[in-house]
Amino acid sequence: MSDTLAHVAAETQSPPSRMRAAHEEFMQLARAIVRVGDQFAEALEDTTNEATAYKARVAELEAMNHDISQENRNMKTTRDDAANRKLNHIRRVVQALLEELGPEENNTSLQGFPSHTPRLSTYHSRSPHRDQGVLPNANGHEESNQSPSSPAVTVLRSPSNRQNANSRSRLFQRSPASVQPAALQSPSNPSQDLSLVSKKPYRPQDDLWKMSYIRTPKSAEVVCPIRWAWFQERLGLDEEMVYSLESLAQMDDLCFRVQIIRDMAFVYEPFAMDGSFTSIIMDWGSPTDNLKTANYIREKLSNGNVFHTFTFPVKEPAQNRYWYYIGAHTWTITKHYPVWPELSERSKGTVVAKLGSRCRNAWSGSELREMLDDGRLDQFCVEVSNTSLRTDSEAFARNLDYSHPTRKSKR
Repeated sequence: MSDTLAHVAAETQSPPSRMRAAHEEFMQLARAIVRVGDQFAEALEDTTNEATAYKARVAELEAMNHDISQENRNMKTTRDDAANRKLNHIRRVVQALLEELGPEENNTSLQGFPSHTPRLSTYHSRSPHRDQGVLPNANGHEESNQSPSSPAVTVLRSPSNRQNANSRSRLFQRSPASVQPAALQSPSNPSQDLSLVSKKPYRPQDDLWKMSYIRTPKSAEVVCPIRWAWFQERLGLDEEMVYSLESLAQMDDLCFRVQIIRDMAFVYEPFAMDGSFTSIIMDWGSPTDNLKTANYIREKLSNGNVFHTFTFPVKEPAQNRYWYYIGAHTWTITKHYPVWPELSERSKGTVVAKLGSRCRNAWSGSELREMLDDGRLDQFCVEVSNTSLRTDSEAFARNLDYSHPTRKSKR
């Protein structure tokens, strides 16, 4: 028995057996190495692909960063150019004002009343934001802003025996301490449509007058709302001209705000007065400013007294505010009869609130009333007439792409 076991042990340890065992072990190790090699190659390939993806992403981000940087530089350049253009325009306006204002007028402006040069925006060759306008309702007519609770007609006092307007032309003088903003004494509805009945007609046939600053004058039989973008697209105004029109809204002067470009006249927030046969656009300003405005208009009228007229009336809500083309009109500067004394107290309060809002409350309501009473603020009136000019108005409206412009009904 023991001899048999010894023989088996000798066989298992024989060289062929050990070689077979070693060979089998070597094959297992080789298979393991191949498997590990495959895993390593796969991991290496994944790493390579991942690195390639990372590089591509980095390149994409760098390209995006470059584009954004370039866009920022372009935007900065555009903003700088626009700011420089506006700054240059402001410098030109200020320089023109300084050249036109004499030492006496500068002193007067510092002491009290804000000095105004008919600019009227000081345009010499140039002014919605831009598309800021919103076209009117479906029928094309202006929307009334009159409150149902407010009376449609205000009956005025009879004209009192006041001094002639020429005796009310002294300049306004007061100490700087009194030039402090104060609350205005305004009516509950400052945007109401003012109307008046006068017993002192401007002309024998004009015995009934209505006054408003939320509608266009009665003479405007052609009415077309104008988007800001159209000033350049359809009226051929350059950027500087559009800036000039925009500057009318930035003024805080109490004056007749008008800008005349070629044969077009733009009037910002005027009061409109309509008689039976006559229409007037008007405002209040100092006698000095009114004289400058009159000279400015007369100079522009030297080539003819017809202007394609645009107005920017007060509107509520704000999104309904835009320029209106109201047709070709003959312009005539006129004295008219004194309007302020004929207004009722309620209507006077509305006018004072309007003027106070325009000057950004630089003057209190009582100060404005005093200035209107004693003539430091005097009315400036332009009679406008479209007699025999409807064809010209409609042709101009068609150039604005209005094939059927709104015609105001007779009132």
